[in-house]
Amino acid sequence: MTHDYGHINREAACHKAVVAGTANKDWWFPGPGPAGQVIAQKAVAICDRCPVKTPCLQAALAWERRAGYTPTGIFGGLSANQRIAMIGSRRAAQGGWTKRNALV
Repeated sequence: MTHDYGHINREAACHKAVVAGTANKDWWFPGPGPAGQVIAQKAVAICDRCPVKTPCLQAALAWERRAGYTPTGIFGGLSANQRIAMIGSRRAAQGGWTKRNALV
């Protein structure tokens, strides 16, 4: 299934790497644990050379804001946990909601 995240098509860019034989499509959705981290590093290395890395990340963050949750997988070179941390630090820097100030 192909998802269009705004003005970029992430799967098309990733698919080119898979077809070129430099990647496995499952690398962008690694499992947990040390083995998953090794696989994720492979996807991130490809993202680092990808011409749509920045728009992919921007589109994923915008989609996540609209949807209200963070899907699994590597988008724009970042894992779901990394994107959650990025959003949280942006909110904190802007004086928005954080877990800490919600408890005070």
